[in-house]
Amino acid sequence: MANDIVELLKALGVGRIALVGHDRGARVATRLVKDHPDIVDRLVVMDNVPTRVVAREMNAKVAREYWFFMFHQIPDLPEALIAGREDIWLRHFFSDWASRHPSGSTR
Repeated sequence: MANDIVELLKALGVGRIALVGHDRGARVATRLVKDHPDIVDRLVVMDNVPTRVVAREMNAKVAREYWFFMFHQIPDLPEALIAGREDIWLRHFFSDWASRHPSGSTR
């Protein structure tokens, strides 16, 4: 995803940037600045668990619960499987996944 952002910036003719990443976007922002420090002038990351902590805490239960984090890392596969079926994909998260969490709502 970080490389996708870099390619978009190039296509738009954007130079150095101030980059803000929140939650999962913070990981993308961190990867981008590690790989392309020359284009980032300022970086802000918020609400992000450090990658080493996540790797250390990963187990079968966590992997089952948050499988989609890893799924979305596979180049081109998520788009190929989800395209044209976005309603099914979103319904899964809005009804099945959200209903398992006390703060989740299916409305």
